[in-house]
Amino acid sequence: MLVFRNETNRKMLENHEKAGRLRRLSSGIYSSDLETDPAVQIRQNVVRVLAYLRPGAVISHRSAILPDFGASEGLVVVTDPALSENYIHNLPGLVVVATPGPAPLASDAHLGGVYASSP
Repeated sequence: MLVFRNETNRKMLENHEKAGRLRRLSSGIYSSDLETDPAVQIRQNVVRVLAYLRPGAVISHRSAILPDFGASEGLVVVTDPALSENYIHNLPGLVVVATPGPAPLASDAHLGGVYASSP
């Protein structure tokens, strides 16, 4: 199970990591699954990871039409209205390229924190 850091759970997550109950997969992303490869965990939870990294972003470009949004290929592109320039997140097994762009359209699918661009 993935757990995402915020201001209220930061110290607790750090303590659990030190005690060996959690593993840090990337900045702010922890897992209680100490066995599964971090890259696999990130790809299997791509929507939750995107919602943590780029809340309100739209999964776009070629990523929007792929069944797993490009996670199996290791690249997901999102459009984020909060950005003024490109930003790249390098995660285990996944690169997230965030580009500036418009907010989600009414026709875009809401996935719980992020959106998938409509065709």
